[in-house]
Amino acid sequence: MTTPAQPDPSLTKARASGRSTASTLRTGPSVEGARAAGRRDVLVAGSDAPTLTLEDISGAFRALQGDSDVVFAPAPDGGFSLVGMRANVDPAAVFPAGVRWSSEHALDDSRRSAEAKGYGVGLLSTVPDIDEIGDLPRVEALLADYPHLAPATRHALLSLTGRSAW
Repeated sequence: MTTPAQPDPSLTKARASGRSTASTLRTGPSVEGARAAGRRDVLVAGSDAPTLTLEDISGAFRALQGDSDVVFAPAPDGGFSLVGMRANVDPAAVFPAGVRWSSEHALDDSRRSAEAKGYGVGLLSTVPDIDEIGDLPRVEALLADYPHLAPATRHALLSLTGRSAW
């Protein structure tokens, strides 16, 4: 990891507004809104992945400009922290009702669905997310190794644990 990059001013952010992961990805206002605004590529990132960097996001866009129609940043638990899709991708085909969300099968189920529909799938580096208390040590280790990452998360975790530093 390097120093954080500056955001690309041409990118647009949209909030998912409290819907489930499945509905956000299939028909969520962030995906539909980006497509309606003419965006070729759409990325959806979990708010529970505080160490996701602009480098990860840039890598996802590069993958979509290459051979990947769909790109995932795997999470260590078998899910994913980020997904990107080209305009030609039907989200309902990649994330059908059979995806076993919140399990170690979520990424594999989604990846298989995308490949079965003929979409090229790319995988990025693993980016941990925080789904449960047992996920915290992995994120704490990253924050200890990379002091520039996730300053708000760092502050919150240090406050919760009563520590001043790692």
